[in-house]
Formats: sequence, C-alpha cells, structure tokens
Amino acid sequence: MAAVVEELTADREHGASWMARRTVEAMLEVAEKPFETSAELFDALVDAGRKLSESRPGVGAIAGAAGRVLAAANAHTFLEPDQLRQLVSEEGNAILQARERAAASIAIQLQDRLKDAVVLTHSASATVREALLHTPPTRAICTVSEPVGEGRAFAEELRGEGLNVDLVEDADAPSVLDDATLFLIGADTVFHDGTLNNKLGTTAIAEAAAARNIPTVVRAHAAGADRRDRDRGGADADGLGGRAHRPHALPARGLRAAPARDRGLMRLAAVTLAALAAAGCAGRSSPDSTSPTADLQISISIRGSEAPTKMWTLRCPDASGTLPAPARACRKLGEVKDPFAPVPKGTACTQIYGGPEIADVSGTYNGEAVDTQFSRGNGCDIERWNRVRFLFPSE
Repeated sequence: MAAVVEELTADREHGASWMARRTVEAMLEVAEKPFETSAELFDALVDAGRKLSESRPGVGAIAGAAGRVLAAANAHTFLEPDQLRQLVSEEGNAILQARERAAASIAIQLQDRLKDAVVLTHSASATVREALLHTPPTRAICTVSEPVGEGRAFAEELRGEGLNVDLVEDADAPSVLDDATLFLIGADTVFHDGTLNNKLGTTAIAEAAAARNIPTVVRAHAAGADRRDRDRGGADADGLGGRAHRPHALPARGLRAAPARDRGLMRLAAVTLAALAAAGCAGRSSPDSTSPTADLQISISIRGSEAPTKMWTLRCPDASGTLPAPARACRKLGEVKDPFAPVPKGTACTQIYGGPEIADVSGTYNGEAVDTQFSRGNGCDIERWNRVRFLFPSE
C-alpha cells in the first residue's frame, strides 16, 4: 500500500483515470490479505481508501473509485470474510471494466469533433488518448510543463501511435491557439457547482480559446465527480467519495476564472457533447411535443462475464439515436415519473435475484444530469429496472 501511495503522490505522467485504476487494484490487493472477521477486512479497506485519497486530494477520481469499493463492502459486512472478499473483487473488477467502457464511450462521442481537427490538449489523460487514437485529428498540439517535463511522454506516446504531434511549452500554448480548432482536456475533479480541478494553466488557455471562439471540451469520466461545491469541500478536503459514475464529454461555455489551489480550477456551464451534436441534424423522426427532453447514453453489461458491452444512445423529443424504436422509448420515458430516481434509503427489499445484467445510463434528462446504474440484485432493484426496461433492449 505504501508503494502505491508513493507512486500516486509522485506521478506526473498519467491522468485521473489511470490513478483510479491503480486505486482499485491496490484495494483489491488489500482485500486478498487474510482477515479473521469481515469487520477487520472492512476496516483495512477504509484505512487503505483514506491513504489513497490523501495521496492526491485534488484528484476526485481516486476518492470516487475507493468510495465505490467501500460502499459495496459496507453494505455486505454481514457476510463471511471469504464471501465479502469475493464481493469486493467482483465490484472492483466491475469498476475497472466500467472505466474501459467509459473511455470507449467518450471516444465515440468525440469522433465528429476530432475528425479533420487541429487539437490542443493540456492533459495526460488516458481517455483523451483513447479519443485521439480512435479518431486521429489532422494535428495534435501537446503542452509540456517544466520542471518535470509533464506532457512530454504523452506526446511521444501519441507519436508512437502514428499521430502528427507538436509539442509546445505551457507559456506558448495560448499563442498556438490561432492554428487550433479545439481545446481538449481532462479533469482531475468535477465539483457539484460546476468547478473543475485540472492541470495548472488550464484556465488561461481556455479563456484564450474562448476569446478566439475555439470550443473547449472537457473529457471527464464522472468517477472524478465530487458532489460537494468546491468552496465546501475542495481539492484539499478530507473524505471519501460514494458510488462510481458514468462518462461524460463536456463542452465548456461561458468560462470564468476561479481561484487556483494546487491545480488549475475553472467553472463550466456544462452540457453533454451529444446534446450539442444533436442540434441541427437532419433525417430524424418528428419530435413528440409530449415527450421529455433527453440525451442519454445507455450500456448493458453482464457482471463477471467477458461478453461485450452493448451500447445505445437516445435523444428526445426528436426521437433519434441508436436505441431501437426511439419514438416509443421517448413516449414511454415521458410516462414514467422520476425514471432515474434511486431506491429510497431504508426501503425493505425482498431478496430475489433477477439476473447479472447491469445497465448504465448517463447524460441529461429534462435539463438535469443523469448518472445512474440499474441492476436486478433484489426485489427493489428489479422493480426499478422494470419501470424503464424499454431502455434495455438486450435483456
């Protein structure tokens, strides 16, 4: 554990996604140690989660990943140690698989923006890398930060994959925006109030991009989300996150500077990339005036299985996307009250198992962010699944 904490503290070559993966792997290693009781196992996981989170307090993805492992373990401490260990292993592997799906989903969302683009990036994000490799732009411009040369290895890696890459010093980044058509970055943490925590210098480049009418897109897996406002929690706050979340690619609009801590901070009036891409597209079904406004990404996977994840999109009211029968889905979605609401806390649920399927839904619904997961682990979960089963055509 000490070695992983030291690794995370010293790392300047990887993004938040990589750090979240190392966090989960470290906690799974802790779970594999022998414990006489489940309480001892859980206490060891809590201690590990806190140490990992404190290694990089400005990276919300670490606390988010640790928090999901802890949330799963905390709900099942009544199990025998071997059973709890197996559950933690399954949950940890599910988190790792979800992050891989997130990277693929974001790459697909960004492909139209990256095609024939000149992209400036100020990030060593693994998911930004995935997007650039999925749809190579005409040219990528990467920044390098001294004194440790942060960003240089990322640029060399892209070059090794055959991309046309230029490398510029941080201070020169605003001036090269005259050649760019997109500013693409990652985010270490996205706070509830819309402020995000990223590499120092991000705000200055984003403001220079806005002055040139160049869009800024933030690639953010929402495991880096912090449900607090920055001023009430912030990059240096103690505490672990909750459940893991789903991927988003967020265009930045109306940027304004915010005070920096150890990393650059800025505020975004954010909407999903897919929502912007939907505007003005032709060849769609006629909008239903009674349907909700929705822009959703849906994926179905099977826990513990190597079967490929199935993914769809749905946009309402224009009834478009890859989900089968989108007009019917939009209509039925409008008929369900609070379709994405969680099971209320304290609800007594029958212990009925409905199957290993997991459905992840993210995006926006009637102007509100959606970031939730459906399963069929008990009677309450099954009822919640069935209310929106029209969104899950693979079951």
